[in-house]
Order: sequence, then C-alpha cells, then structure tokens
Amino acid sequence: MAHKFNGTWNHFLLSKAPFPQAGPQQRLDFRLFIDDDGNFDLDKTRVDGRKIKDASVDGETSFAITAQDGRQYKGFLVKEDVGEDGSSVMVIAGRHKDPKIQPTKTKGGKDEAPAADAAPTGQNEGDWVITKP
Repeated sequence: MAHKFNGTWNHFLLSKAPFPQAGPQQRLDFRLFIDDDGNFDLDKTRVDGRKIKDASVDGETSFAITAQDGRQYKGFLVKEDVGEDGSSVMVIAGRHKDPKIQPTKTKGGKDEAPAADAAPTGQNEGDWVITKP
C-alpha cells in the first residue's frame, strides 16, 4: 500500500507580483512515489519536472524534498477531506528555496571573485500549493 501523499498532484506557484496580485500559475505536476513506510522512490519521483536526490515525510502532515539542482521544497498538509465518490481530496501548501548563489564580477568574459557589492539575497524562493485530485 502507498502513503497517502503518493500520486500525481496539480501544482500551482503563487504570485510574487506586486498589487494587483496576479493569479496562481499552474506548473508541472508533483509526481510523488512514496511507499506505506514513507520512503520515496528517488528514481521515479518528480517535482515540477525536477529529479530529486533526497526526500522524507513527517508522518502524515508534511514532507521535505531536495531536487538534484539543490532546490528545496517543504510542504504541509492544510486540508484533507473525502470527495462525493469516496476518494481522498487534499491540499498541501509549501515553500521552495533555491541554494544561495554568490554573484560574481565578470572581466573580459571571465568570472572573478565574488562581487563586493552583490546583493546578499541572491536566491529564488516562493510559495506553492498542490492539490489532489
């Protein structure tokens, strides 16, 4: 038997746009392959099209995934219900964060030492929601 988070999830990235807020953007699905003991199949699982290198679930309330490119996903179950046909309906909200990238100075097409005036927050992060079905 599979873990309740196992399966294909619809994925929506929440807007970072200033007011007025743009609507959620549908992205590539989360395809989670998790056995009943909470072990991910690292070869099959995909998150927004990315292969993963590490993942874990915390009981039946949250998970943490690190993609091969270093992006980290943390998700928390916010709603679980039973649909009219008896199927499970769930919503998980979370946050992704890329590894911090130190900007570099470029001189003649060659990268040099990190730029002294580089912004210290040179990383991409944002909020997302996944739904099943």
